[in-house]
Amino acid sequence: MKTRCPNCHTVYDVDPKVLEEADGLARCYHCGTVFDAFEQRLGAAEPPLPEPESPPEPEPPAEPSPTRPLPFELPEDLEEIEPANEVALDAEDALAPPRPRRTPFWQKLLLVLLVLLLVAQIAWIRRDLWIHLPQAAQLCAVLDCELREKARPQDFHVLERDLEPIPGDPPALRLWLVIRNDAPFPQPLPRLQLTLQDAGGALVARRLFSPTDYLPSDWSGPAAALPGEVITIDLRLKDPGPRARGFVIDFL
Repeated sequence: MKTRCPNCHTVYDVDPKVLEEADGLARCYHCGTVFDAFEQRLGAAEPPLPEPESPPEPEPPAEPSPTRPLPFELPEDLEEIEPANEVALDAEDALAPPRPRRTPFWQKLLLVLLVLLLVAQIAWIRRDLWIHLPQAAQLCAVLDCELREKARPQDFHVLERDLEPIPGDPPALRLWLVIRNDAPFPQPLPRLQLTLQDAGGALVARRLFSPTDYLPSDWSGPAAALPGEVITIDLRLKDPGPRARGFVIDFL
């Protein structure tokens, strides 16, 4: 039986039994069109379409066919048409997948700078964890910088205190104070503020002492306290008179 592709008019000689098994469907090897071969069959006396003697009248341009010609010539000794249930592979489907889009270099550089800035902020906030490491001191010596210890005066607490008069001329007072650094890290010794009050809590006198004022004159160690370190302070003060009945210690 002869049949003809309705799209490109290619004529095929097919076996009707094969077409019956495929419900009459066939695929053109030239343009890829799937058609009903029984509806497009040619009569025994009907010849293939002849070549036109004169060019036909121009027709308006038709929409481009979704099918595309094969990129090779079709051999003459073709086997019988086999029906297929799948659509022919488009030429675009055979192309390699597009390469992933590359991230611009400036975006990568910006990301690295943001990460470094975040690490620097975290390191500065938690500087109490590394500021006392030997490596930090060596790095600071190379960079010609100064490491400032974190100070939390509120973590110094008084363990013992006493203020007693010392007889003599002129009269004096002796301040006996035992403090401890309860911070989990070393920190500089605080400034000590002594406030003398009368019986009603009114201010009589006030004085601020720096570490060099209340440390012993022969002190050779650093002006810093390790975690849990206890420091004893023994000061001689001028007696302001009988109005002084109480005192308050503050760390600044």
